[in-house]
Parts: sequence; C-alpha cells; structure tokens
Amino acid sequence: MILKLQVALLKILKVCLDISILIYLAILLITLLTGGVETNILGFEFKATSLRSPFYVFCLLVLIRLAFIIELKNFFLLIGSILCCLIALEIFLRLWNPPLAKPTIHQIYRASPVFGYELIPGEKGLGVLRNTIIINSAGFRDKEYPKEKESGIYRIMVIGDSFTFGMGVNLEDTYVKGIKKLLQNENINLEVINCGVTGYVMWQNYEVLKRKVLPYKPDLVILGIFLNDIYRSKPPYKKINEWKGSNIFKEKQSNGFKNKIYIRNYIKNLDRIFGFRNRYRRGHNYLKTIEDRKKYIIKSSPSWLKI
Repeated sequence: MILKLQVALLKILKVCLDISILIYLAILLITLLTGGVETNILGFEFKATSLRSPFYVFCLLVLIRLAFIIELKNFFLLIGSILCCLIALEIFLRLWNPPLAKPTIHQIYRASPVFGYELIPGEKGLGVLRNTIIINSAGFRDKEYPKEKESGIYRIMVIGDSFTFGMGVNLEDTYVKGIKKLLQNENINLEVINCGVTGYVMWQNYEVLKRKVLPYKPDLVILGIFLNDIYRSKPPYKKINEWKGSNIFKEKQSNGFKNKIYIRNYIKNLDRIFGFRNRYRRGHNYLKTIEDRKKYIIKSSPSWLKI
C-alpha cells in the first residue's frame, strides 16, 4: 500500500514538474516575443518583463526532471559538466572583462546643495545601456567648449531632462546633436551644447540656466521639457548650503560574493538591457493617459520632488 502511494506521488510530482516546465517555457517565449507582459487577469496582476528569473527557474526544473529519468551517476556527470562549462565561461569573461560583466553602472552623479544632484565634471562612465558617457569640465555631457566663443559662432545651449541628456544613447545620437545635423546645410557656424541632466525638473533647469548656461553667453537657449518635469519652480532650500542634496541615482555598493561573479553580472545586465529596450512594446508608463502618468510620477518620485 505504501509502495503504491509512493509511486502515485512520484507520478504526480513528475506531472507537476512537466506542467511547470511548460509554463516557464511559455513565459520565456512570450516575454522574448512580446518584450514582456503587464496585465490584469480577474483582479490578479500578471507581470513577466524579465527573462532572467524565469530562465533560472526553468533550468532548475529541467535539472530536477532529468534526475528522474537518468541514472544517478550520469546525473552527477551532467552536473559536473555544467559546472566545468560555467567555470570556463567565468574565466573567459574575467579575461575579456567586458562592461556588461561589471556589477554596477559607474556613477557620474554627485549630491549638490544647489542642484540636488549634478553631473561630476571630468567624469567618464557607462549609461543604462552601457553606452559611453563623458562629462566635460563644466559639468555638461559634451565635449569641451570655451566660455568665450569665437567670433562668428552661433551658440545654442539645450537644457532638459533625460531626453535631452540622452539616456540610453551615445552623445551624437541625442536630439541635441540632431539640431546641428538639421542645420548643417544652412551655412551657419554653429555650436550646439548639451546641458541636459537626467531627472531634472523646472527649478533645477532654472538653476542650470542661471549658474551654468548664461556664463557661456549663448545666442539661443532651448528647454526640452516633458510631462514629469513640470514640478515646483522654487528649489527645496531657502539659502544655499542649508540643504545637502541627494544623489538619487546612487546605487547601493556591495562587496558581496554574488556581485563578483561575472556570469551573474553579465546575465543580469543583458536582462536589464532587454527590459529597457522593450518597455514601450509592452505599454510603458510614458504611453498611458496623463492622469495615470501623474499618479506614477507622484508615487515614484523622491519626497523632495513631489508636488
């Protein structure tokens, strides 16, 4: 009786494993083909926007299922072979040392008592999609420009948030540099300087204009603005140095063992890039109604940025 019960339970376990494997395989395929899914089914929120977590679970379930159908010694040989391959891949990644194997994005921001946070002059780092970011000595994401412009040059300076800064793209692919490309046949000796900073709102844009842009004596200043930039026009301090500011992009640095594993970092960063590039395909917050966007902005913003 006990033996029959054990056999029945084993069959049920195998069926559950098979169903789970199929479910996670379907999740992987749907996420890969659609860029991710965010929906509500019968009051339950269903979200599948990452490949990494379901991939790990899928591999684990497949290994457990294989343990039921192959001999124990062959199963351990399989595990040993997989571990050897992972070790070899880890060594290869360490020798290659690609940016995607780094545990965190290099920080190019610092806290500021004037701007809340600002770009670090002269700093160089990597963006969210591992694109190169170079900050000039004035704290702009651009090449060096002298404050005193040469005779005959028409200088345009563009202030704004991440759209102006160029989150996820190289400098030459930002709309700021697109302005110069559009006017290249107009016989104008033109300079277009990118002064955008990710996340800046109205009062920060004003401070940039007053403290960083006007000293360059621009002929034209352009403000690139988006819905979530329309916050209060006054800074959260009454006098400079009364408020230390806060680097809202600072990532928690960890010396944990898992952050030193290059394979993990590589897979994590690839998954992050996948999610970032496909967010519009699954209906990103930027594509929702204005009211939904307002709720999202207020909920996700730091307390000192709330309306």
